[in-house]
Amino acid sequence: MVAGSYNIINGSDKKHILTTGLQLGLMNKSINDAGLTFDQQYSSATGDFDQSAFSGENFLNTSIYKFDAAWGIFYKFNPIGKTYHPFIGFAFSHISLPSQNFSTDRSVMPMHWKVNVGADWDINEKITINPGLLYMYQKGASEIIIKTNCIYKLANKDYDIRANLGYRVNDAAIVGVGMRYKDFIGQMSYDYNTSYLQNYTGGRGGFELTISYQGAFKNIRKAPSII
Repeated sequence: MVAGSYNIINGSDKKHILTTGLQLGLMNKSINDAGLTFDQQYSSATGDFDQSAFSGENFLNTSIYKFDAAWGIFYKFNPIGKTYHPFIGFAFSHISLPSQNFSTDRSVMPMHWKVNVGADWDINEKITINPGLLYMYQKGASEIIIKTNCIYKLANKDYDIRANLGYRVNDAAIVGVGMRYKDFIGQMSYDYNTSYLQNYTGGRGGFELTISYQGAFKNIRKAPSII
């Protein structure tokens, strides 16, 4: 996937920031049907499945490549001298609605859209809190994550320490820690299962490690302000 963003409105000299981004690429899906069994292969005589029997499935391909695209837009109110800067963002994945069928039955990847609302709140010169809410929806399935990030700025401006708490509604509690060094940010998080599944998992969730880099295109000319 290849992605890029563009500052429609630059917040360095205005109180509004408006940015849009686009992601383009190829989606690959594959299937190994050698070990699969289907309902038509069931034999009432043996009470088992016979893989040598005709399955009734017509696989046109076992591996497919399809074009996929995502688009998003982000707005932030960023007046100079204020300690509270609200923002909102919208993102849409699979906007090309790529087909994902291996047989003659058509199957389309449904669009996945997200809304991210929150704010940057400068408590003082060293501490910034980022409360927010993320809502995601795809073909009848939805997810809500309530989160709060805290950034503590160290005396050396190349570093800061980060901590975050979150709750995935009806699913899991999330806790994480991280650190920034210049343009690199590393974070580790863990989610604790709070849904009915904790009866089977004992609450055990999963670890997630992310490393990101910001600032590769710092010297590119900013877009002209229109507000």
